[in-house]
Amino acid sequence: MLLWADETGPVAGPVVSEIIQAAAATVGRGENRVRAVPDATGLPVPQIRLPVEFYATKPGEIVRRIEVDEREAERVGQRITRRDCLLSP
Repeated sequence: MLLWADETGPVAGPVVSEIIQAAAATVGRGENRVRAVPDATGLPVPQIRLPVEFYATKPGEIVRRIEVDEREAERVGQRITRRDCLLSP
């Protein structure tokens, strides 16, 4: 997945929306929340800060991406359920 791209090209890792979701799911506030995200993502704290700053400046863009991801996950779940029903004895 793409974390972000800069002038040198794409940087691999979780997408910004995944990092923001991980931050939202952690307990705590402020810096304590940022320090808890590496447990969920495997990324070091400095790599958490850029997506958090991006979210602070463009929250709507990130929220839309999260909504798209959630809709796609729902569609995949429905396909799996239909497949399992078809293949069940």
